[in-house]
Amino acid sequence: MRSFQCLKIDEALHLTPITTEGAVESCQREVARVWIDLQDFERAELEAWLDRLGFAGLPRQLCLEARTVPATIPEA
Repeated sequence: MRSFQCLKIDEALHLTPITTEGAVESCQREVARVWIDLQDFERAELEAWLDRLGFAGLPRQLCLEARTVPATIPEA
């Protein structure tokens, strides 16, 4: 993967950089607000990220189909 950035979105809607592990940990909680920006990736890399984040069903499908289109994917 050529470029990735993980940001936490706080209550005031400010973005704060976090580690990739911090993003994974946040996504395991019931309520998570995380922005993950992935660029120039292979499909297998994206699928591995989605597995780590626990994305399944419609959110996973939307991420895989969006590939070149910026999107906000709500958790199901």
